[in-house]
Amino acid sequence: MDNKIITINAIIQKINGTGDPIAVRIFCKDQYAVATFSDAKLAKQLAKKESAAGKDVRYDSRLNVMVERFKNKTAKEVAFLVGKQMKKAGGKLQ
Repeated sequence: MDNKIITINAIIQKINGTGDPIAVRIFCKDQYAVATFSDAKLAKQLAKKESAAGKDVRYDSRLNVMVERFKNKTAKEVAFLVGKQMKKAGGKLQ
C-alpha cells in the first residue's frame, strides 16, 4: 500500500430534509475515508446511521468529520467504494 491521498468533491441533496445542496469533501487514504460536510450537523448524524448499519465508522467531534475504515483496501479502492456510495445517495461527483 502507498501513502497516496485521493480527494473526492461532491454535492448531495437527498440526505437532509430540506433538499438543500450539501457540499462534501472526502479524503481517501489506504484503509480510511475522512468526510467533511458543509452542513455542520450532518457528519454526526450520518456517522450514527452508518455505524448502526454495521459499518466501521467514527465521528470526530473536535474536527467535525466522519471517518470510515475500509480494512485492507488501497486509497484507489477506497475512493471507488466511496464514489459508488455517493452516487447511490444521489450525489453528483465533481
